[in-house]
Amino acid sequence: MVALQLLWFITGFKISIAFLNIYNSLDICAVSHFNKLHVDYGTSGELLAEQNNQPVGKDFEHYQNISERKCIVELITCPSCVIRIKFLYLNISRTCQKSSVYSHCGCNYVLLHQPSFEEVSAERFCGNYVHNNVTELTYISKTRTTIVTFQYTRNYGHAFTLQFFATMNREVFENVPRVNWLSNSSQTITSPFFPYLYPADLIAEYVVNCRSKVPCRISLSFTDFIIADSSILEVCYLVVYNENTVLKSIICFEFFDWNGQRLYVISGALFRPPVIATSGPTLLMRFYANGASDFGFKASYYFSSENLGKDIIKPNTDCGGQVNNVGGGITMMNMVANGSMVYDCIWIVKIPLHFLHRKTHLYVKIVHFQKFGDSTELLIRNGSTSLDPIIEVLKYPPPIQFNTWRQKEHVVPINQGFYISLRGSFNPQSQMAIVYAAFSYKECFSGLDFLCNNGRCISTLLNCDGFDHCGDFSDESLECQHDPKDHRKYSEIPNFLFPKVEPYADLTMISVVFLLCTFGFIGVIFALALLLYRVNLRTRNQRRIQEHINTIHAILDLSGTEGANNFDEEIIIPDEPPDYEPPPEYSDVFRYIRRMAYGIEYFERINFFSKVNG
Repeated sequence: MVALQLLWFITGFKISIAFLNIYNSLDICAVSHFNKLHVDYGTSGELLAEQNNQPVGKDFEHYQNISERKCIVELITCPSCVIRIKFLYLNISRTCQKSSVYSHCGCNYVLLHQPSFEEVSAERFCGNYVHNNVTELTYISKTRTTIVTFQYTRNYGHAFTLQFFATMNREVFENVPRVNWLSNSSQTITSPFFPYLYPADLIAEYVVNCRSKVPCRISLSFTDFIIADSSILEVCYLVVYNENTVLKSIICFEFFDWNGQRLYVISGALFRPPVIATSGPTLLMRFYANGASDFGFKASYYFSSENLGKDIIKPNTDCGGQVNNVGGGITMMNMVANGSMVYDCIWIVKIPLHFLHRKTHLYVKIVHFQKFGDSTELLIRNGSTSLDPIIEVLKYPPPIQFNTWRQKEHVVPINQGFYISLRGSFNPQSQMAIVYAAFSYKECFSGLDFLCNNGRCISTLLNCDGFDHCGDFSDESLECQHDPKDHRKYSEIPNFLFPKVEPYADLTMISVVFLLCTFGFIGVIFALALLLYRVNLRTRNQRRIQEHINTIHAILDLSGTEGANNFDEEIIIPDEPPDYEPPPEYSDVFRYIRRMAYGIEYFERINFFSKVNG
């Protein structure tokens, strides 16, 4: 399948492929045991309701007591695909019981919607309809999932038949160039259901084609770009014409197009992409969610021929940004040294989340807007997107002189914010200044807030900075010239984003820093104690080993000393002579010899008689 698509892209000829209907004539009320159908790319099928739409068996009595019954099937396709639905037959009454209202569907209808986008994607179908070649009842999803719900209060023989088909998620925008369309904001491209969160697995393509016999160019300008950091927007443009001046083939590689022009690869880390101007009649844009989600994007596209000026096609967008401090001024002055230049700027003024517990309202006022070129427009919207309601519009040249026009003050809750856009021609005398500030009517923090005469509490850093943040000029009194913190020079500094350069001494940040320092100090003490313990333990172990070694040495020394002493005694101290018995007497020897000769009894007798006789 991928090879066939690639062949279609390269040759420019449309290849017809006959796909098999693997889901053929499925009754929506009879497939409730598998109410999820996975539809691959190129797969088609049919859903219908032609039975009595009434369950049988043990659930029959339960459904008899229910006035509204539903049959639901969920169609799921690939992340880069969408589902096209076309009704072939429809025979559902528009009335509800005795009601005769025909302007909308009553109690019986077929509901098509996409999960997570019920409010903006839901569409009901009812009435009498038979498919023909003149008109069609169709529904095209913008995401990979579509839910088909048949809700009814009575039985139908054959209620409807619809056909579904999974195709590539690609939107094509075609038109012809016209000069008066350069300011036509209706020619827009948006992510699915902007400003709702887009699906995390979304993959979509957008093709813009200029149908013209003369050389044509396309410019693409983003008015909203709120996508996740991991999401990617890839843009490429081609210069290819065919015989009928209608582009049939689109070839776009990963980083370069066919003629070597580098592509734009943009992530959500950028506040707003620059204006993209093509050198040819076709532009291709791919969007990859990459597992993340956010509000999405919105872009306006314009067609023009080569004889139009480049400033109209590609204005300067090096201005604007996310304004996320508690107050300041947005100024644009001395932007052009000579001549003129077209600027297209967008600011989103929102207060950081850690200030929401201290401030309750956000204040914005335009204080300077003068000496611009023709067709300059400044808009302020109550919200953070270009679809939010407009609360102020200024155009130049104005119908009434600006000095006679009363400056308007806009105050909204702190969690809403403002969307400010400026598009027009600047010359050396052009000046624009917008003042904004977060404030509250509750207690002021001593040393951090300034109390205005009208009861508002603003940041003390906004005092004497040249801008009226209180709304009654009480923060810009005559005493500012004696204040050592006089910052009124900031009102004369041209800066697109943040005229205030000093940081705001936030109590929450100070508390966080104090806690971090405290825990860090405790951690250092704990680390030192642990180090000392380990050093002491190691010293004790070494001491025990040393004592054990000393003991062994003592034993060895003692053994060696005793051996040496014994040896010295044997050598130095002489042995005493042994005790010898005196030699026997002569008579004893003679007696012994005679005893041995005559026997022992004989001598014993002689000794006995000798003793007797005296």
